Amino acid sequence: YTHCVYSFLRKQMPVFEDQELVLRARQGSEIAAGELYERYHQQIFRYVYYRTGNQGVAEDITSEVFLKMVQKISDFQVKNGNFQGWLFRIAHNSIIDYYRKTQVHPEVPINEDLTRDTESVLSEVSKKMTEETLLQGLQKINEDQRSVIILRFIAGLPIAQVAGTLNKSEDAVKGLQRRGLLALREVLDRWEV
Repeated sequence: YTHCVYSFLRKQMPVFEDQELVLRARQGSEIAAGELYERYHQQIFRYVYYRTGNQGVAEDITSEVFLKMVQKISDFQVKNGNFQGWLFRIAHNSIIDYYRKTQVHPEVPINEDLTRDTESVLSEVSKKMTEETLLQGLQKINEDQRSVIILRFIAGLPIAQVAGTLNKSEDAVKGLQRRGLLALREVLDRWEV
């Protein structure tokens, strides 16, 4: 019943920018909080799923992210902040907390070949991979590189937002992206994908 009421009210509500929705959610509007959830749920879930490789864990962590959003929305700086980036920081920190609690986090050292063209690597990866192969390949590369690739190409965030989410400079993100794509290509080449 609640979902039906929310769906009806959502259709009646004009489209607002994130800042307006945040202000309304701070004032206790469940509809505004629900709209923020609807806008970003899929992106956050995909990011968490590709970081954890487990749908159940991804669903749990995604739920935690939006619970934290509701609990801490008053902490978000509307004037200075990017709401989407703020949510991804919550997701990133939640994933780190998950791995600390479970103490499960495989990390494989990589050899880098920086002479390959990054654009051709991304093109090849996009054409040849299934979701499962991508997930397995991402688990084989460095954690920071994996985070950057997932945020950039699966969640679709621009470099500036990725840098803010991971608390790194834009140059560091660009370097991690390049090395991550090369490492992913190396993994896929070994698998003959």
